[in-house]
Amino acid sequence: MNWLGRYVKEVARYLPGRNRNDVAEELQSLLDEKIADREASLERELTDDEMVELIRSFGHPLKVAANYSGSNELVSRDLYPLYLLVTRYFVVSSIAAYLLFVVWRNLVVEPTFPGYQLGVAFNFTFAWIGIITVIFHYIGRHIESQHLLERWNPRTLPPAESETLPIAASAFVGMLVLGWFVALNLVPMDHSLDLLLGREGNLILTFVFWLKIQAVMVFPVYFLLMFMPAWTTGKRLTIIASDVAMLFGLGICMTLETPALPANPGTSSWLAVTAPLILSAWMLGNVIDIAHHIRRMGLFTSQVPIVD
Repeated sequence: MNWLGRYVKEVARYLPGRNRNDVAEELQSLLDEKIADREASLERELTDDEMVELIRSFGHPLKVAANYSGSNELVSRDLYPLYLLVTRYFVVSSIAAYLLFVVWRNLVVEPTFPGYQLGVAFNFTFAWIGIITVIFHYIGRHIESQHLLERWNPRTLPPAESETLPIAASAFVGMLVLGWFVALNLVPMDHSLDLLLGREGNLILTFVFWLKIQAVMVFPVYFLLMFMPAWTTGKRLTIIASDVAMLFGLGICMTLETPALPANPGTSSWLAVTAPLILSAWMLGNVIDIAHHIRRMGLFTSQVPIVD
């Protein structure tokens, strides 16, 4: 197995794009020299186990990447490369979400000045950067106290042919889901079984309740993908389970009437027309996602599974 290529690729994931290729080439050359020296001393090629042990001696990919990324006092040196990437993608995602909101507000609702709700967006982004920093701070302390990175095994590196998700994508989706969950929690509601099953007859709150459940199931998958980028059967089955749960919830929502909003008849009429369309589109999206993950696992087809 090409352990060396897999190791260098994993280290490169945590490096900034501006020097990623240079560092990867430097690390590749350094490891090539180490391997050549070891093979020269043994007068034979290294075995698979010896290659794994040599790579293990270099340390966890995060620790190696940290040597090229600096550090600060709040986040541990080993997690700092990943922290930089996550915060960078979160800021970019927040800016993109705000711009989309402003465009939607101007085109669909009513024209607004360009800086509409800019203060709210800034406070939200700044607050969540603080939350992300605190999370990484305590995760780093736990990793250091338990010496988790020292117990890392190179054999956990994903196969070269496996389907992996770039850290940019996993961080983006993970932060998007987390922000989505926070936004859903702004909706006042009583988390009861009757509301979940639609017995209270409130389509909007029942829909929001099921969206929360889906977000809670999906977020851990994309969080893990930042550290373990390979798609596995377990991760795909978790996503499928969240989609199936959401389909069940959508089925319940389809049986409920669109709530009336007497204070704004125009909005009530608009909601009555769009609610079935939104539910149908969401249902179709979940079905497509289920089919995608089933296909990637190679189920019900003659192809070899792409992962695992």
